[in-house]
Amino acid sequence: MKSILFTAAISGILLAGCCHKPDNEALLAELRNMSEKMEAFSEQLAENTRAVEKVQIRTMPARETRRVSYEALEKIKLPRNPSDADIVKYLREIQKVTANQTVFSWNDPQTAMLQDIGPGHLKILLPFLQQPGMASSYFRKALPSLVGPADKAVALENLKKLPMLTEAILENGWLEDVRDQLWEILEGNGRSSFDVTQNAAKLIRNDADRKRLIEIYTTHPQRVQLFSVISDFPGIDLKAVAEEAYDNSSGESLWNQIPYAENAAKAGSLRALEGLIRLFEEMHQGDPQRANLRFEHVFPPLVGRAANSETLRKWFNENKDKLVFNKARGRFELKEQQ
Repeated sequence: MKSILFTAAISGILLAGCCHKPDNEALLAELRNMSEKMEAFSEQLAENTRAVEKVQIRTMPARETRRVSYEALEKIKLPRNPSDADIVKYLREIQKVTANQTVFSWNDPQTAMLQDIGPGHLKILLPFLQQPGMASSYFRKALPSLVGPADKAVALENLKKLPMLTEAILENGWLEDVRDQLWEILEGNGRSSFDVTQNAAKLIRNDADRKRLIEIYTTHPQRVQLFSVISDFPGIDLKAVAEEAYDNSSGESLWNQIPYAENAAKAGSLRALEGLIRLFEEMHQGDPQRANLRFEHVFPPLVGRAANSETLRKWFNENKDKLVFNKARGRFELKEQQ
């Protein structure tokens, strides 16, 4: 469109030039040359645009999600009474089919296929458990079916290195054998395994254990999942605990601070609520879509308002002194609403 307008403008100049004296012929020639170059440029631009569109069309399938090939998995068979070599081959074939998969589900057949191996072969499975991908999804669900009495020594020895063994160990009734190891994992400097934190309640026997878990929650910014366990502890000031953890998370990444602020706000901390709004605003400045997705279910139940970057801060500033926490409803309300 722009090239058409430009050509029309040039043509107008050329027509106007025809009304002048012959000494304008050099200018007219130059304008004709410019017009020809512009038309050539326009044609090249159109060609480049078509080429880009073709590339986009060709590359679209590469971005599409890919589910596992059920037909390929059905061809993979585990012999009866398999040898160690048979199991290794079986696992490698499953890995090969799973390699290009981008969509995963707990109902995918790989979990059942792994469960078919049965207990007694944990030592053979260890190298596969330490690999990304299949190990972090299908193996996690299959492991309780793969660990039995014959695997106890191997399981206990490798728990710290592979916390995903936690569920299988506990289902086998070996809690007292690993109690100290689980505490050490929780108190460690690295990211604690979800498998350990989700079973943390099983470690609690007395007030000393409760105090120990609270200290882990408040001093280890990557133990946010423990809040659900601590929330059920009797006789504690949950708001104070949550605020302490929130304060100690200030040196963490924005993404890691958010759940601590959210937990403290849910416990009734007004300053944590204000901090949560600030974190939302900071994320929204960098990535509005991600911020809206992360917070869309946070503020409505907490304050009865949507995560709106234009109105939420204004509403909070205007009502901050009138907000009170309704513990029974788990939300902040204006005094006149109570």
